[in-house]
Amino acid sequence: MKKDSHISELKELMLLVSKLGEKSDYFGSTHLNKILYLADFYHFKLTGKPITGAEYFKLPHGPGPKHLVPAQKQLIAEGRLSIEERVIAPERTQKRPVVTGEINEDVFTPAQRDFVSKFVVWACQIPASQLSILSHRHLAWELAELNETIPYYTIHCTGVNPITESTKQWAAQVATAANLTN
Repeated sequence: MKKDSHISELKELMLLVSKLGEKSDYFGSTHLNKILYLADFYHFKLTGKPITGAEYFKLPHGPGPKHLVPAQKQLIAEGRLSIEERVIAPERTQKRPVVTGEINEDVFTPAQRDFVSKFVVWACQIPASQLSILSHRHLAWELAELNETIPYYTIHCTGVNPITESTKQWAAQVATAANLTN
């Protein structure tokens, strides 16, 4: 396995996102995975630079950081993160990352921290299933083969997806949750 030279930035972003999302009932491992991808890629789209520089790849249920599992294991071994399981519905549990140690926020610029903070606030108003839809609509994820790396520049690629009734309902729910409706 090729070593990701950006694993330390990924670990700190995992902690920062987990800390910022801790008050949301929606926040769990799925949210963490989606937020890492979306925040890194949208930051790249806006600034030309990703937050972490970590490698992302196509997974069966959406894009994710290639070294998420090793990074998570390292954080747990360091005593900086734990994973709590909680029941959220009958026969359904949520794995929730919980920060248990220090976060080195110095690896991020103030602008990056502000971007992540605003992104997490927005994303934590949306159920994981809805957030997943957003990451699955990226043309690069749709076109990539399973386990293929998704380059950052592909955030600029757009595709034409038909707007269905369910898409309109989802958009209305997101707008309402974010207080964007009249």
